[in-house]
Amino acid sequence: MARILVQTDDGKTTLVDELHVTPVRLSSRTDSMNLLERLEWGVREAERRRRASAQRRPRLVAAQGIRRLPRPMGVSPGFGRSFD
Repeated sequence: MARILVQTDDGKTTLVDELHVTPVRLSSRTDSMNLLERLEWGVREAERRRRASAQRRPRLVAAQGIRRLPRPMGVSPGFGRSFD
């Protein structure tokens, strides 16, 4: 028997899990449309979650032509002075 899964990109969340999909479940228009509705919902929800996750994560953009200089001894990052 076939199984249809719709998961988020990270694979941690299963949105649709249709077990035992057989040709009989696709034989009538009503059953076929019900299955397609569930698949559509799962795909839309996965995309919504992907977009929401991308908006929460800060994007790191590499600056071109900028080099990091070595930090002087005894200087704490972000404060410019040592607390020794």
